[in-house]
Amino acid sequence: MKNRFILTKLKYRRKNDNEVEITFFKKNSNFNSKNLPISVIIGANGTGKSYILRSIIDIFRQLETHMSSDKTKKKKKSDFDYFEIAFINNGENNEISYKDNIYNGANNLNCLPARFLASSLMINDKFPYQDNSKVKDSKYRYLGIRSSSNQAGTHTFLKKTVENIVNSASKNNTKDMKIKEIFNFLGFDTNIEIKFKARKIKTFFENDIDNIFLEDYFLNWDKRNNNRKTVPFSYKQYLSLKKEDKIDGLDTFIHRVRAKKNKAHEISYTLDLSNIEKNDLTQDFENLQKLMSLDIISSPSLIVKKDSNNLYNVEEISSGEYNFIFTMMNLMSYIEENSLILIDEPEISFHPNWQLEYLENLQIIFEKFHSCNVVIATHSHYLISDIKPELSSIIRITSDSIQNVNESTYGWSAEDILYNIFNVSTTRNKVIYSKFEEVIKEIQQNKERNKDLTPYFIELNNIAKNLKTSDPLKKVINHINTKYEAVE
Repeated sequence: MKNRFILTKLKYRRKNDNEVEITFFKKNSNFNSKNLPISVIIGANGTGKSYILRSIIDIFRQLETHMSSDKTKKKKKSDFDYFEIAFINNGENNEISYKDNIYNGANNLNCLPARFLASSLMINDKFPYQDNSKVKDSKYRYLGIRSSSNQAGTHTFLKKTVENIVNSASKNNTKDMKIKEIFNFLGFDTNIEIKFKARKIKTFFENDIDNIFLEDYFLNWDKRNNNRKTVPFSYKQYLSLKKEDKIDGLDTFIHRVRAKKNKAHEISYTLDLSNIEKNDLTQDFENLQKLMSLDIISSPSLIVKKDSNNLYNVEEISSGEYNFIFTMMNLMSYIEENSLILIDEPEISFHPNWQLEYLENLQIIFEKFHSCNVVIATHSHYLISDIKPELSSIIRITSDSIQNVNESTYGWSAEDILYNIFNVSTTRNKVIYSKFEEVIKEIQQNKERNKDLTPYFIELNNIAKNLKTSDPLKKVINHINTKYEAVE
């Protein structure tokens, strides 16, 4: 398939670190598949999965800066001793290398993915933070939960989610945006409500205001607050909006939204996710953001409906539901054809059933964007069970090696994946497993039966009491009891 991006190979060494080499897809892969190409990186904590995703972002950002025609872009010193990266884009094979400040193959900015998106739900994620609203010309988009380089919060989380719903509804290709499926997966109704709480009601929602009133209110704040020593944030925001000529018409907008305010002093918008392009919120949102920055209205709340008519504030739903909406709406808002999507540990707060369905839902939600490439770092064996063999790959990382898993794990049981892919020797309680191992070892070493093993058989039988009748381990213990004529 010509119109798609696929990362195929990567080799690099960061400064003062070891070399990393990964083959994501081999040359004989079926690149004409209509599936969304997915590579999954697995490994224990501390093996560097997240840093591999970070390195991919760093390499593409370095290449974008190097190939950009904008000479004002600051070219910072590379974090790499060298790197080699291979990928397919729009039917063309691209191989780019860097070493000693010399690039080979880095000639055309258009060869890079349309966007590289970094998604994570961890407060301490490894992706470089970026305020996407302030960097319009970058291909990189940070889709984590931090609101600065080291801060994250619930209000930021929710505000971003609402912004992403509005951004998705504003896109020209809304028919490709399967926002409805995101909420349907969680069992929510396709009608959602977004509310803003009015603040300073008597000042802004009961007075007859105009632009002169607004200017006097924000610029002369010290006359109303004689005891206040610090400059209010709204003062700085007003000056910023005025400098950008974004104040005109704001008084008219405030008068208009008064009609939407209910008895609870809420300004409410209802969105039908099955017909997302038709809504008032998209039209009003830029002005609503201004009112939020001036503290005239609160940050938004998102109300969803579930189980007939039961209404829930999104802040009250489970963390797994919250995380799924946030992640998918983030991606939906910024995705373009031929994008590279990096997702770090998407299974956080997900029930095992959701983990089993996660990759399938990615395929459904982004069905119209199979020209994109997804790379996931995970600990979840349930995700591995759901990865279809067609145009997918699994990379296993240990402390001293990186290997491709060459067999399909689609449909495997959790135990098979844990044992054969994650190298977990047992899924049993570790204490029980260790005790059983100890008893068996004592029995094996007592071939002459010159030692009283009664205490060990008591231990075995205590273990057996808590096991189901159908458990194979219980049958083994019964067999040992019978063979050695142990007394329970």
